[in-house]
Amino acid sequence: MWTSYNEYNFDDAPEVHADKHVLKFRDNKALFEGNDGGIYKTNNKGTSWNDKTNGMVISQFYRIGVSQTLGSMVICGLQDNGTKLLYNNAWYDVKGGDGMECIIDPVDGDIQYGTYVDGEIERTLDGWSTYNTTYISDSIDDEDGGWWVTPYILDPNNTETIYVGYNDVWKSTDRGNNFVKISTMNSSQNLRSMAISPANSNVIYVADKTRIWKTVNGGTSWTNITSTLPVSSASITNIHVHYADENIVWVTFGGYNTGRVFQSDNGGTTWTNISVGLPNIPVFSIVQNQKITDVNSLYAGTDLGVFYKNGDDDWVSYSNGLPKVMVTELEIYYDDITPANSRLRAATFGRGLWESDLYTSQGTSVDPVVIEEKGFKIFPNPSNGLITIEINKKYQNGSISIFDLSGKEVYRNKLSGYENQKFDVSNLANGTYIVKLNVDNNELISKLIIK
Repeated sequence: MWTSYNEYNFDDAPEVHADKHVLKFRDNKALFEGNDGGIYKTNNKGTSWNDKTNGMVISQFYRIGVSQTLGSMVICGLQDNGTKLLYNNAWYDVKGGDGMECIIDPVDGDIQYGTYVDGEIERTLDGWSTYNTTYISDSIDDEDGGWWVTPYILDPNNTETIYVGYNDVWKSTDRGNNFVKISTMNSSQNLRSMAISPANSNVIYVADKTRIWKTVNGGTSWTNITSTLPVSSASITNIHVHYADENIVWVTFGGYNTGRVFQSDNGGTTWTNISVGLPNIPVFSIVQNQKITDVNSLYAGTDLGVFYKNGDDDWVSYSNGLPKVMVTELEIYYDDITPANSRLRAATFGRGLWESDLYTSQGTSVDPVVIEEKGFKIFPNPSNGLITIEINKKYQNGSISIFDLSGKEVYRNKLSGYENQKFDVSNLANGTYIVKLNVDNNELISKLIIK
C-alpha cells in the first residue's frame, strides 16, 4: 500500500509543490526534494517539510505588468508558480498554476488582470483583496483559446477598452464583460504579439509567429505588413509602437541570425534592420522610453540580458550587474514627479525580477537592483542621512560604498558582522543613490533615497 507524504492541494498530506524532479538523501534522516517551487527538506520521513528556497533568486517569469500609479507595485506571471503581486517589498500570491501575461490598469491600480495558460484571463477590481474576480475570457466565443502566453493589451487612451489575441483579435469596451471579434485572419498559429499606438488608438499591430497585421481603423479592416521581415528564418517575438507616431514601429525576433530588431517609419510598408551591436541571439522584448523626445531611446530584452540603443547609435549592453539570463519582458515605470526614480524592470526566466535606473544623457548606468533578495536592509529609507544597515546572517565582514546616479562613488566605509550598523551620510545631497555592500566576496545592491 502506498502512502502520500506530500502533495499539492491534498488534504491528507503536507502541501509541497506539485511538479517534482529529484529526491536526494543526505543521510538516513534528511531527505531533500527539488521541484518547480524550489528545494524542500524533511527530517521525519515526510511527515512535515520545510521550504529551503527563501533567498534563492531563481523564479522563471513569463511576463510582468508595472503599475504607473504605485511605483512599488509589479504583477508577475511565473512558470509553475502562479501569478504574484509585488507591493511595498512584499510578495502576494494572487493566482495559481502557470502565470502568464498580466496587466495593472495605468489609471486605477486596483484594476488588474492575470492569466493562466492559453488565454484564461482573470480580472480583479479590488487589487485581489477579495475572491470577487471575473474570468473575462469566458466572454470570448472561441473554444480553442489562445497561445500558451496569450497576448492582450489595454487601450492607453481608454483603459476600459481591452484587446485579446486568440486566432483572431477580440475587443471589449467594458473591461472584458463583453467581447466582439474584430478580425478575420484566423491564425492557425495563434496571435502572439499585440501593440496599440498611444498616439492613435485606431492603429493596432498584431502578429503570430510569421505574419504581422495592422489596422488603421480600430479593426474594421486589417492589412498584412510582413513584407521583407525575415520570418522564414526566425519567429516574431514582440511589437512596440512609438509613443507619439503611429507609423514608427519595432518588431523583434527569436533565432540566432543577424536580424534581431527591425524598424519601420512608414507603418510597415518597408522595414530596416537596426540590429547592429546586438549579438546573434533571440530578442524577446523591446520598449521605448517615452520621456526622451529628441531621439528614439530603446531597450531590448535578449537571451543574454538587456541592451540599449540611443538614437542612431549601435546597441550596447545595459546589463551591468544583471546576470546573463533570458529577459522575457521589459516595462518602464515613469515617475513624473521625480523622474530620477523612474525604473526599467526586467522579467527574467530563471533569475527573478530585476530593476535599473534608466539611461542618462551622460551614457552611464548603475547596476540593477534585484528585487527578490537584496541580502540586507536599509532603514529608514527614504532617510534624512542617518541610516541603519542590517545584513543577512550568512554574511560577515566587508565594506559599504554609495554611488550617485552618474556612477560616482560618494561614500565608503567598513562593515563588521551582521548586527545593525549605523552610518551618517547626511553630507550627501537629497536624491537617489545606489548602495553596494561587498561582503565575503559577494556584492549586494540596493537603492537609497535621501530627502
